[in-house]
Amino acid sequence: PSALWSLLDVRDRLRGSVVATSGGSRVTAWLPVSPDTMRWGSALERLRAADTTMRETGTLRAPMRSVPVAGRAMYFQPTFVGRSGAGPSLLRVTALANDSVRQGRTLVAALWGAGADSLPSRRAPDFRARTDTLYRTMRAALSRGDWLQFGQAFDALGTALRTHGP
Repeated sequence: PSALWSLLDVRDRLRGSVVATSGGSRVTAWLPVSPDTMRWGSALERLRAADTTMRETGTLRAPMRSVPVAGRAMYFQPTFVGRSGAGPSLLRVTALANDSVRQGRTLVAALWGAGADSLPSRRAPDFRARTDTLYRTMRAALSRGDWLQFGQAFDALGTALRTHGP
């Protein structure tokens, strides 16, 4: 378990987050965001404007949250649907990052696309292994003067780099 607190300045702008982890190696850290972030209320309005499900009966919005990503603020707000005889269930997540609002069935899907089933960091070892292999192939082809194989590996590396990430 861990905790995250978003801290605002007097102008209603996110300044950063305090993150605390628990367990064997407890850590508390300050994660600042760039000062050009929008006002908290404006971010909330943009998320709510994009979420059209509130017209449906039985839906409930959770409080807006924020996390710093690469020094910038990323805001998100889950929407739940109540089910009779059971607790609420996640309907969708609306996310605002880099001035773009997206929705998905999970936070990962909202940020990385509907087909995303894992965070990019979980794909990082596979990505690293693939790029290392392509780089070694390029180096070996270069040392042999095999420009065809070098070009194929170079193109594959370019494709891997373009498709990795949001």
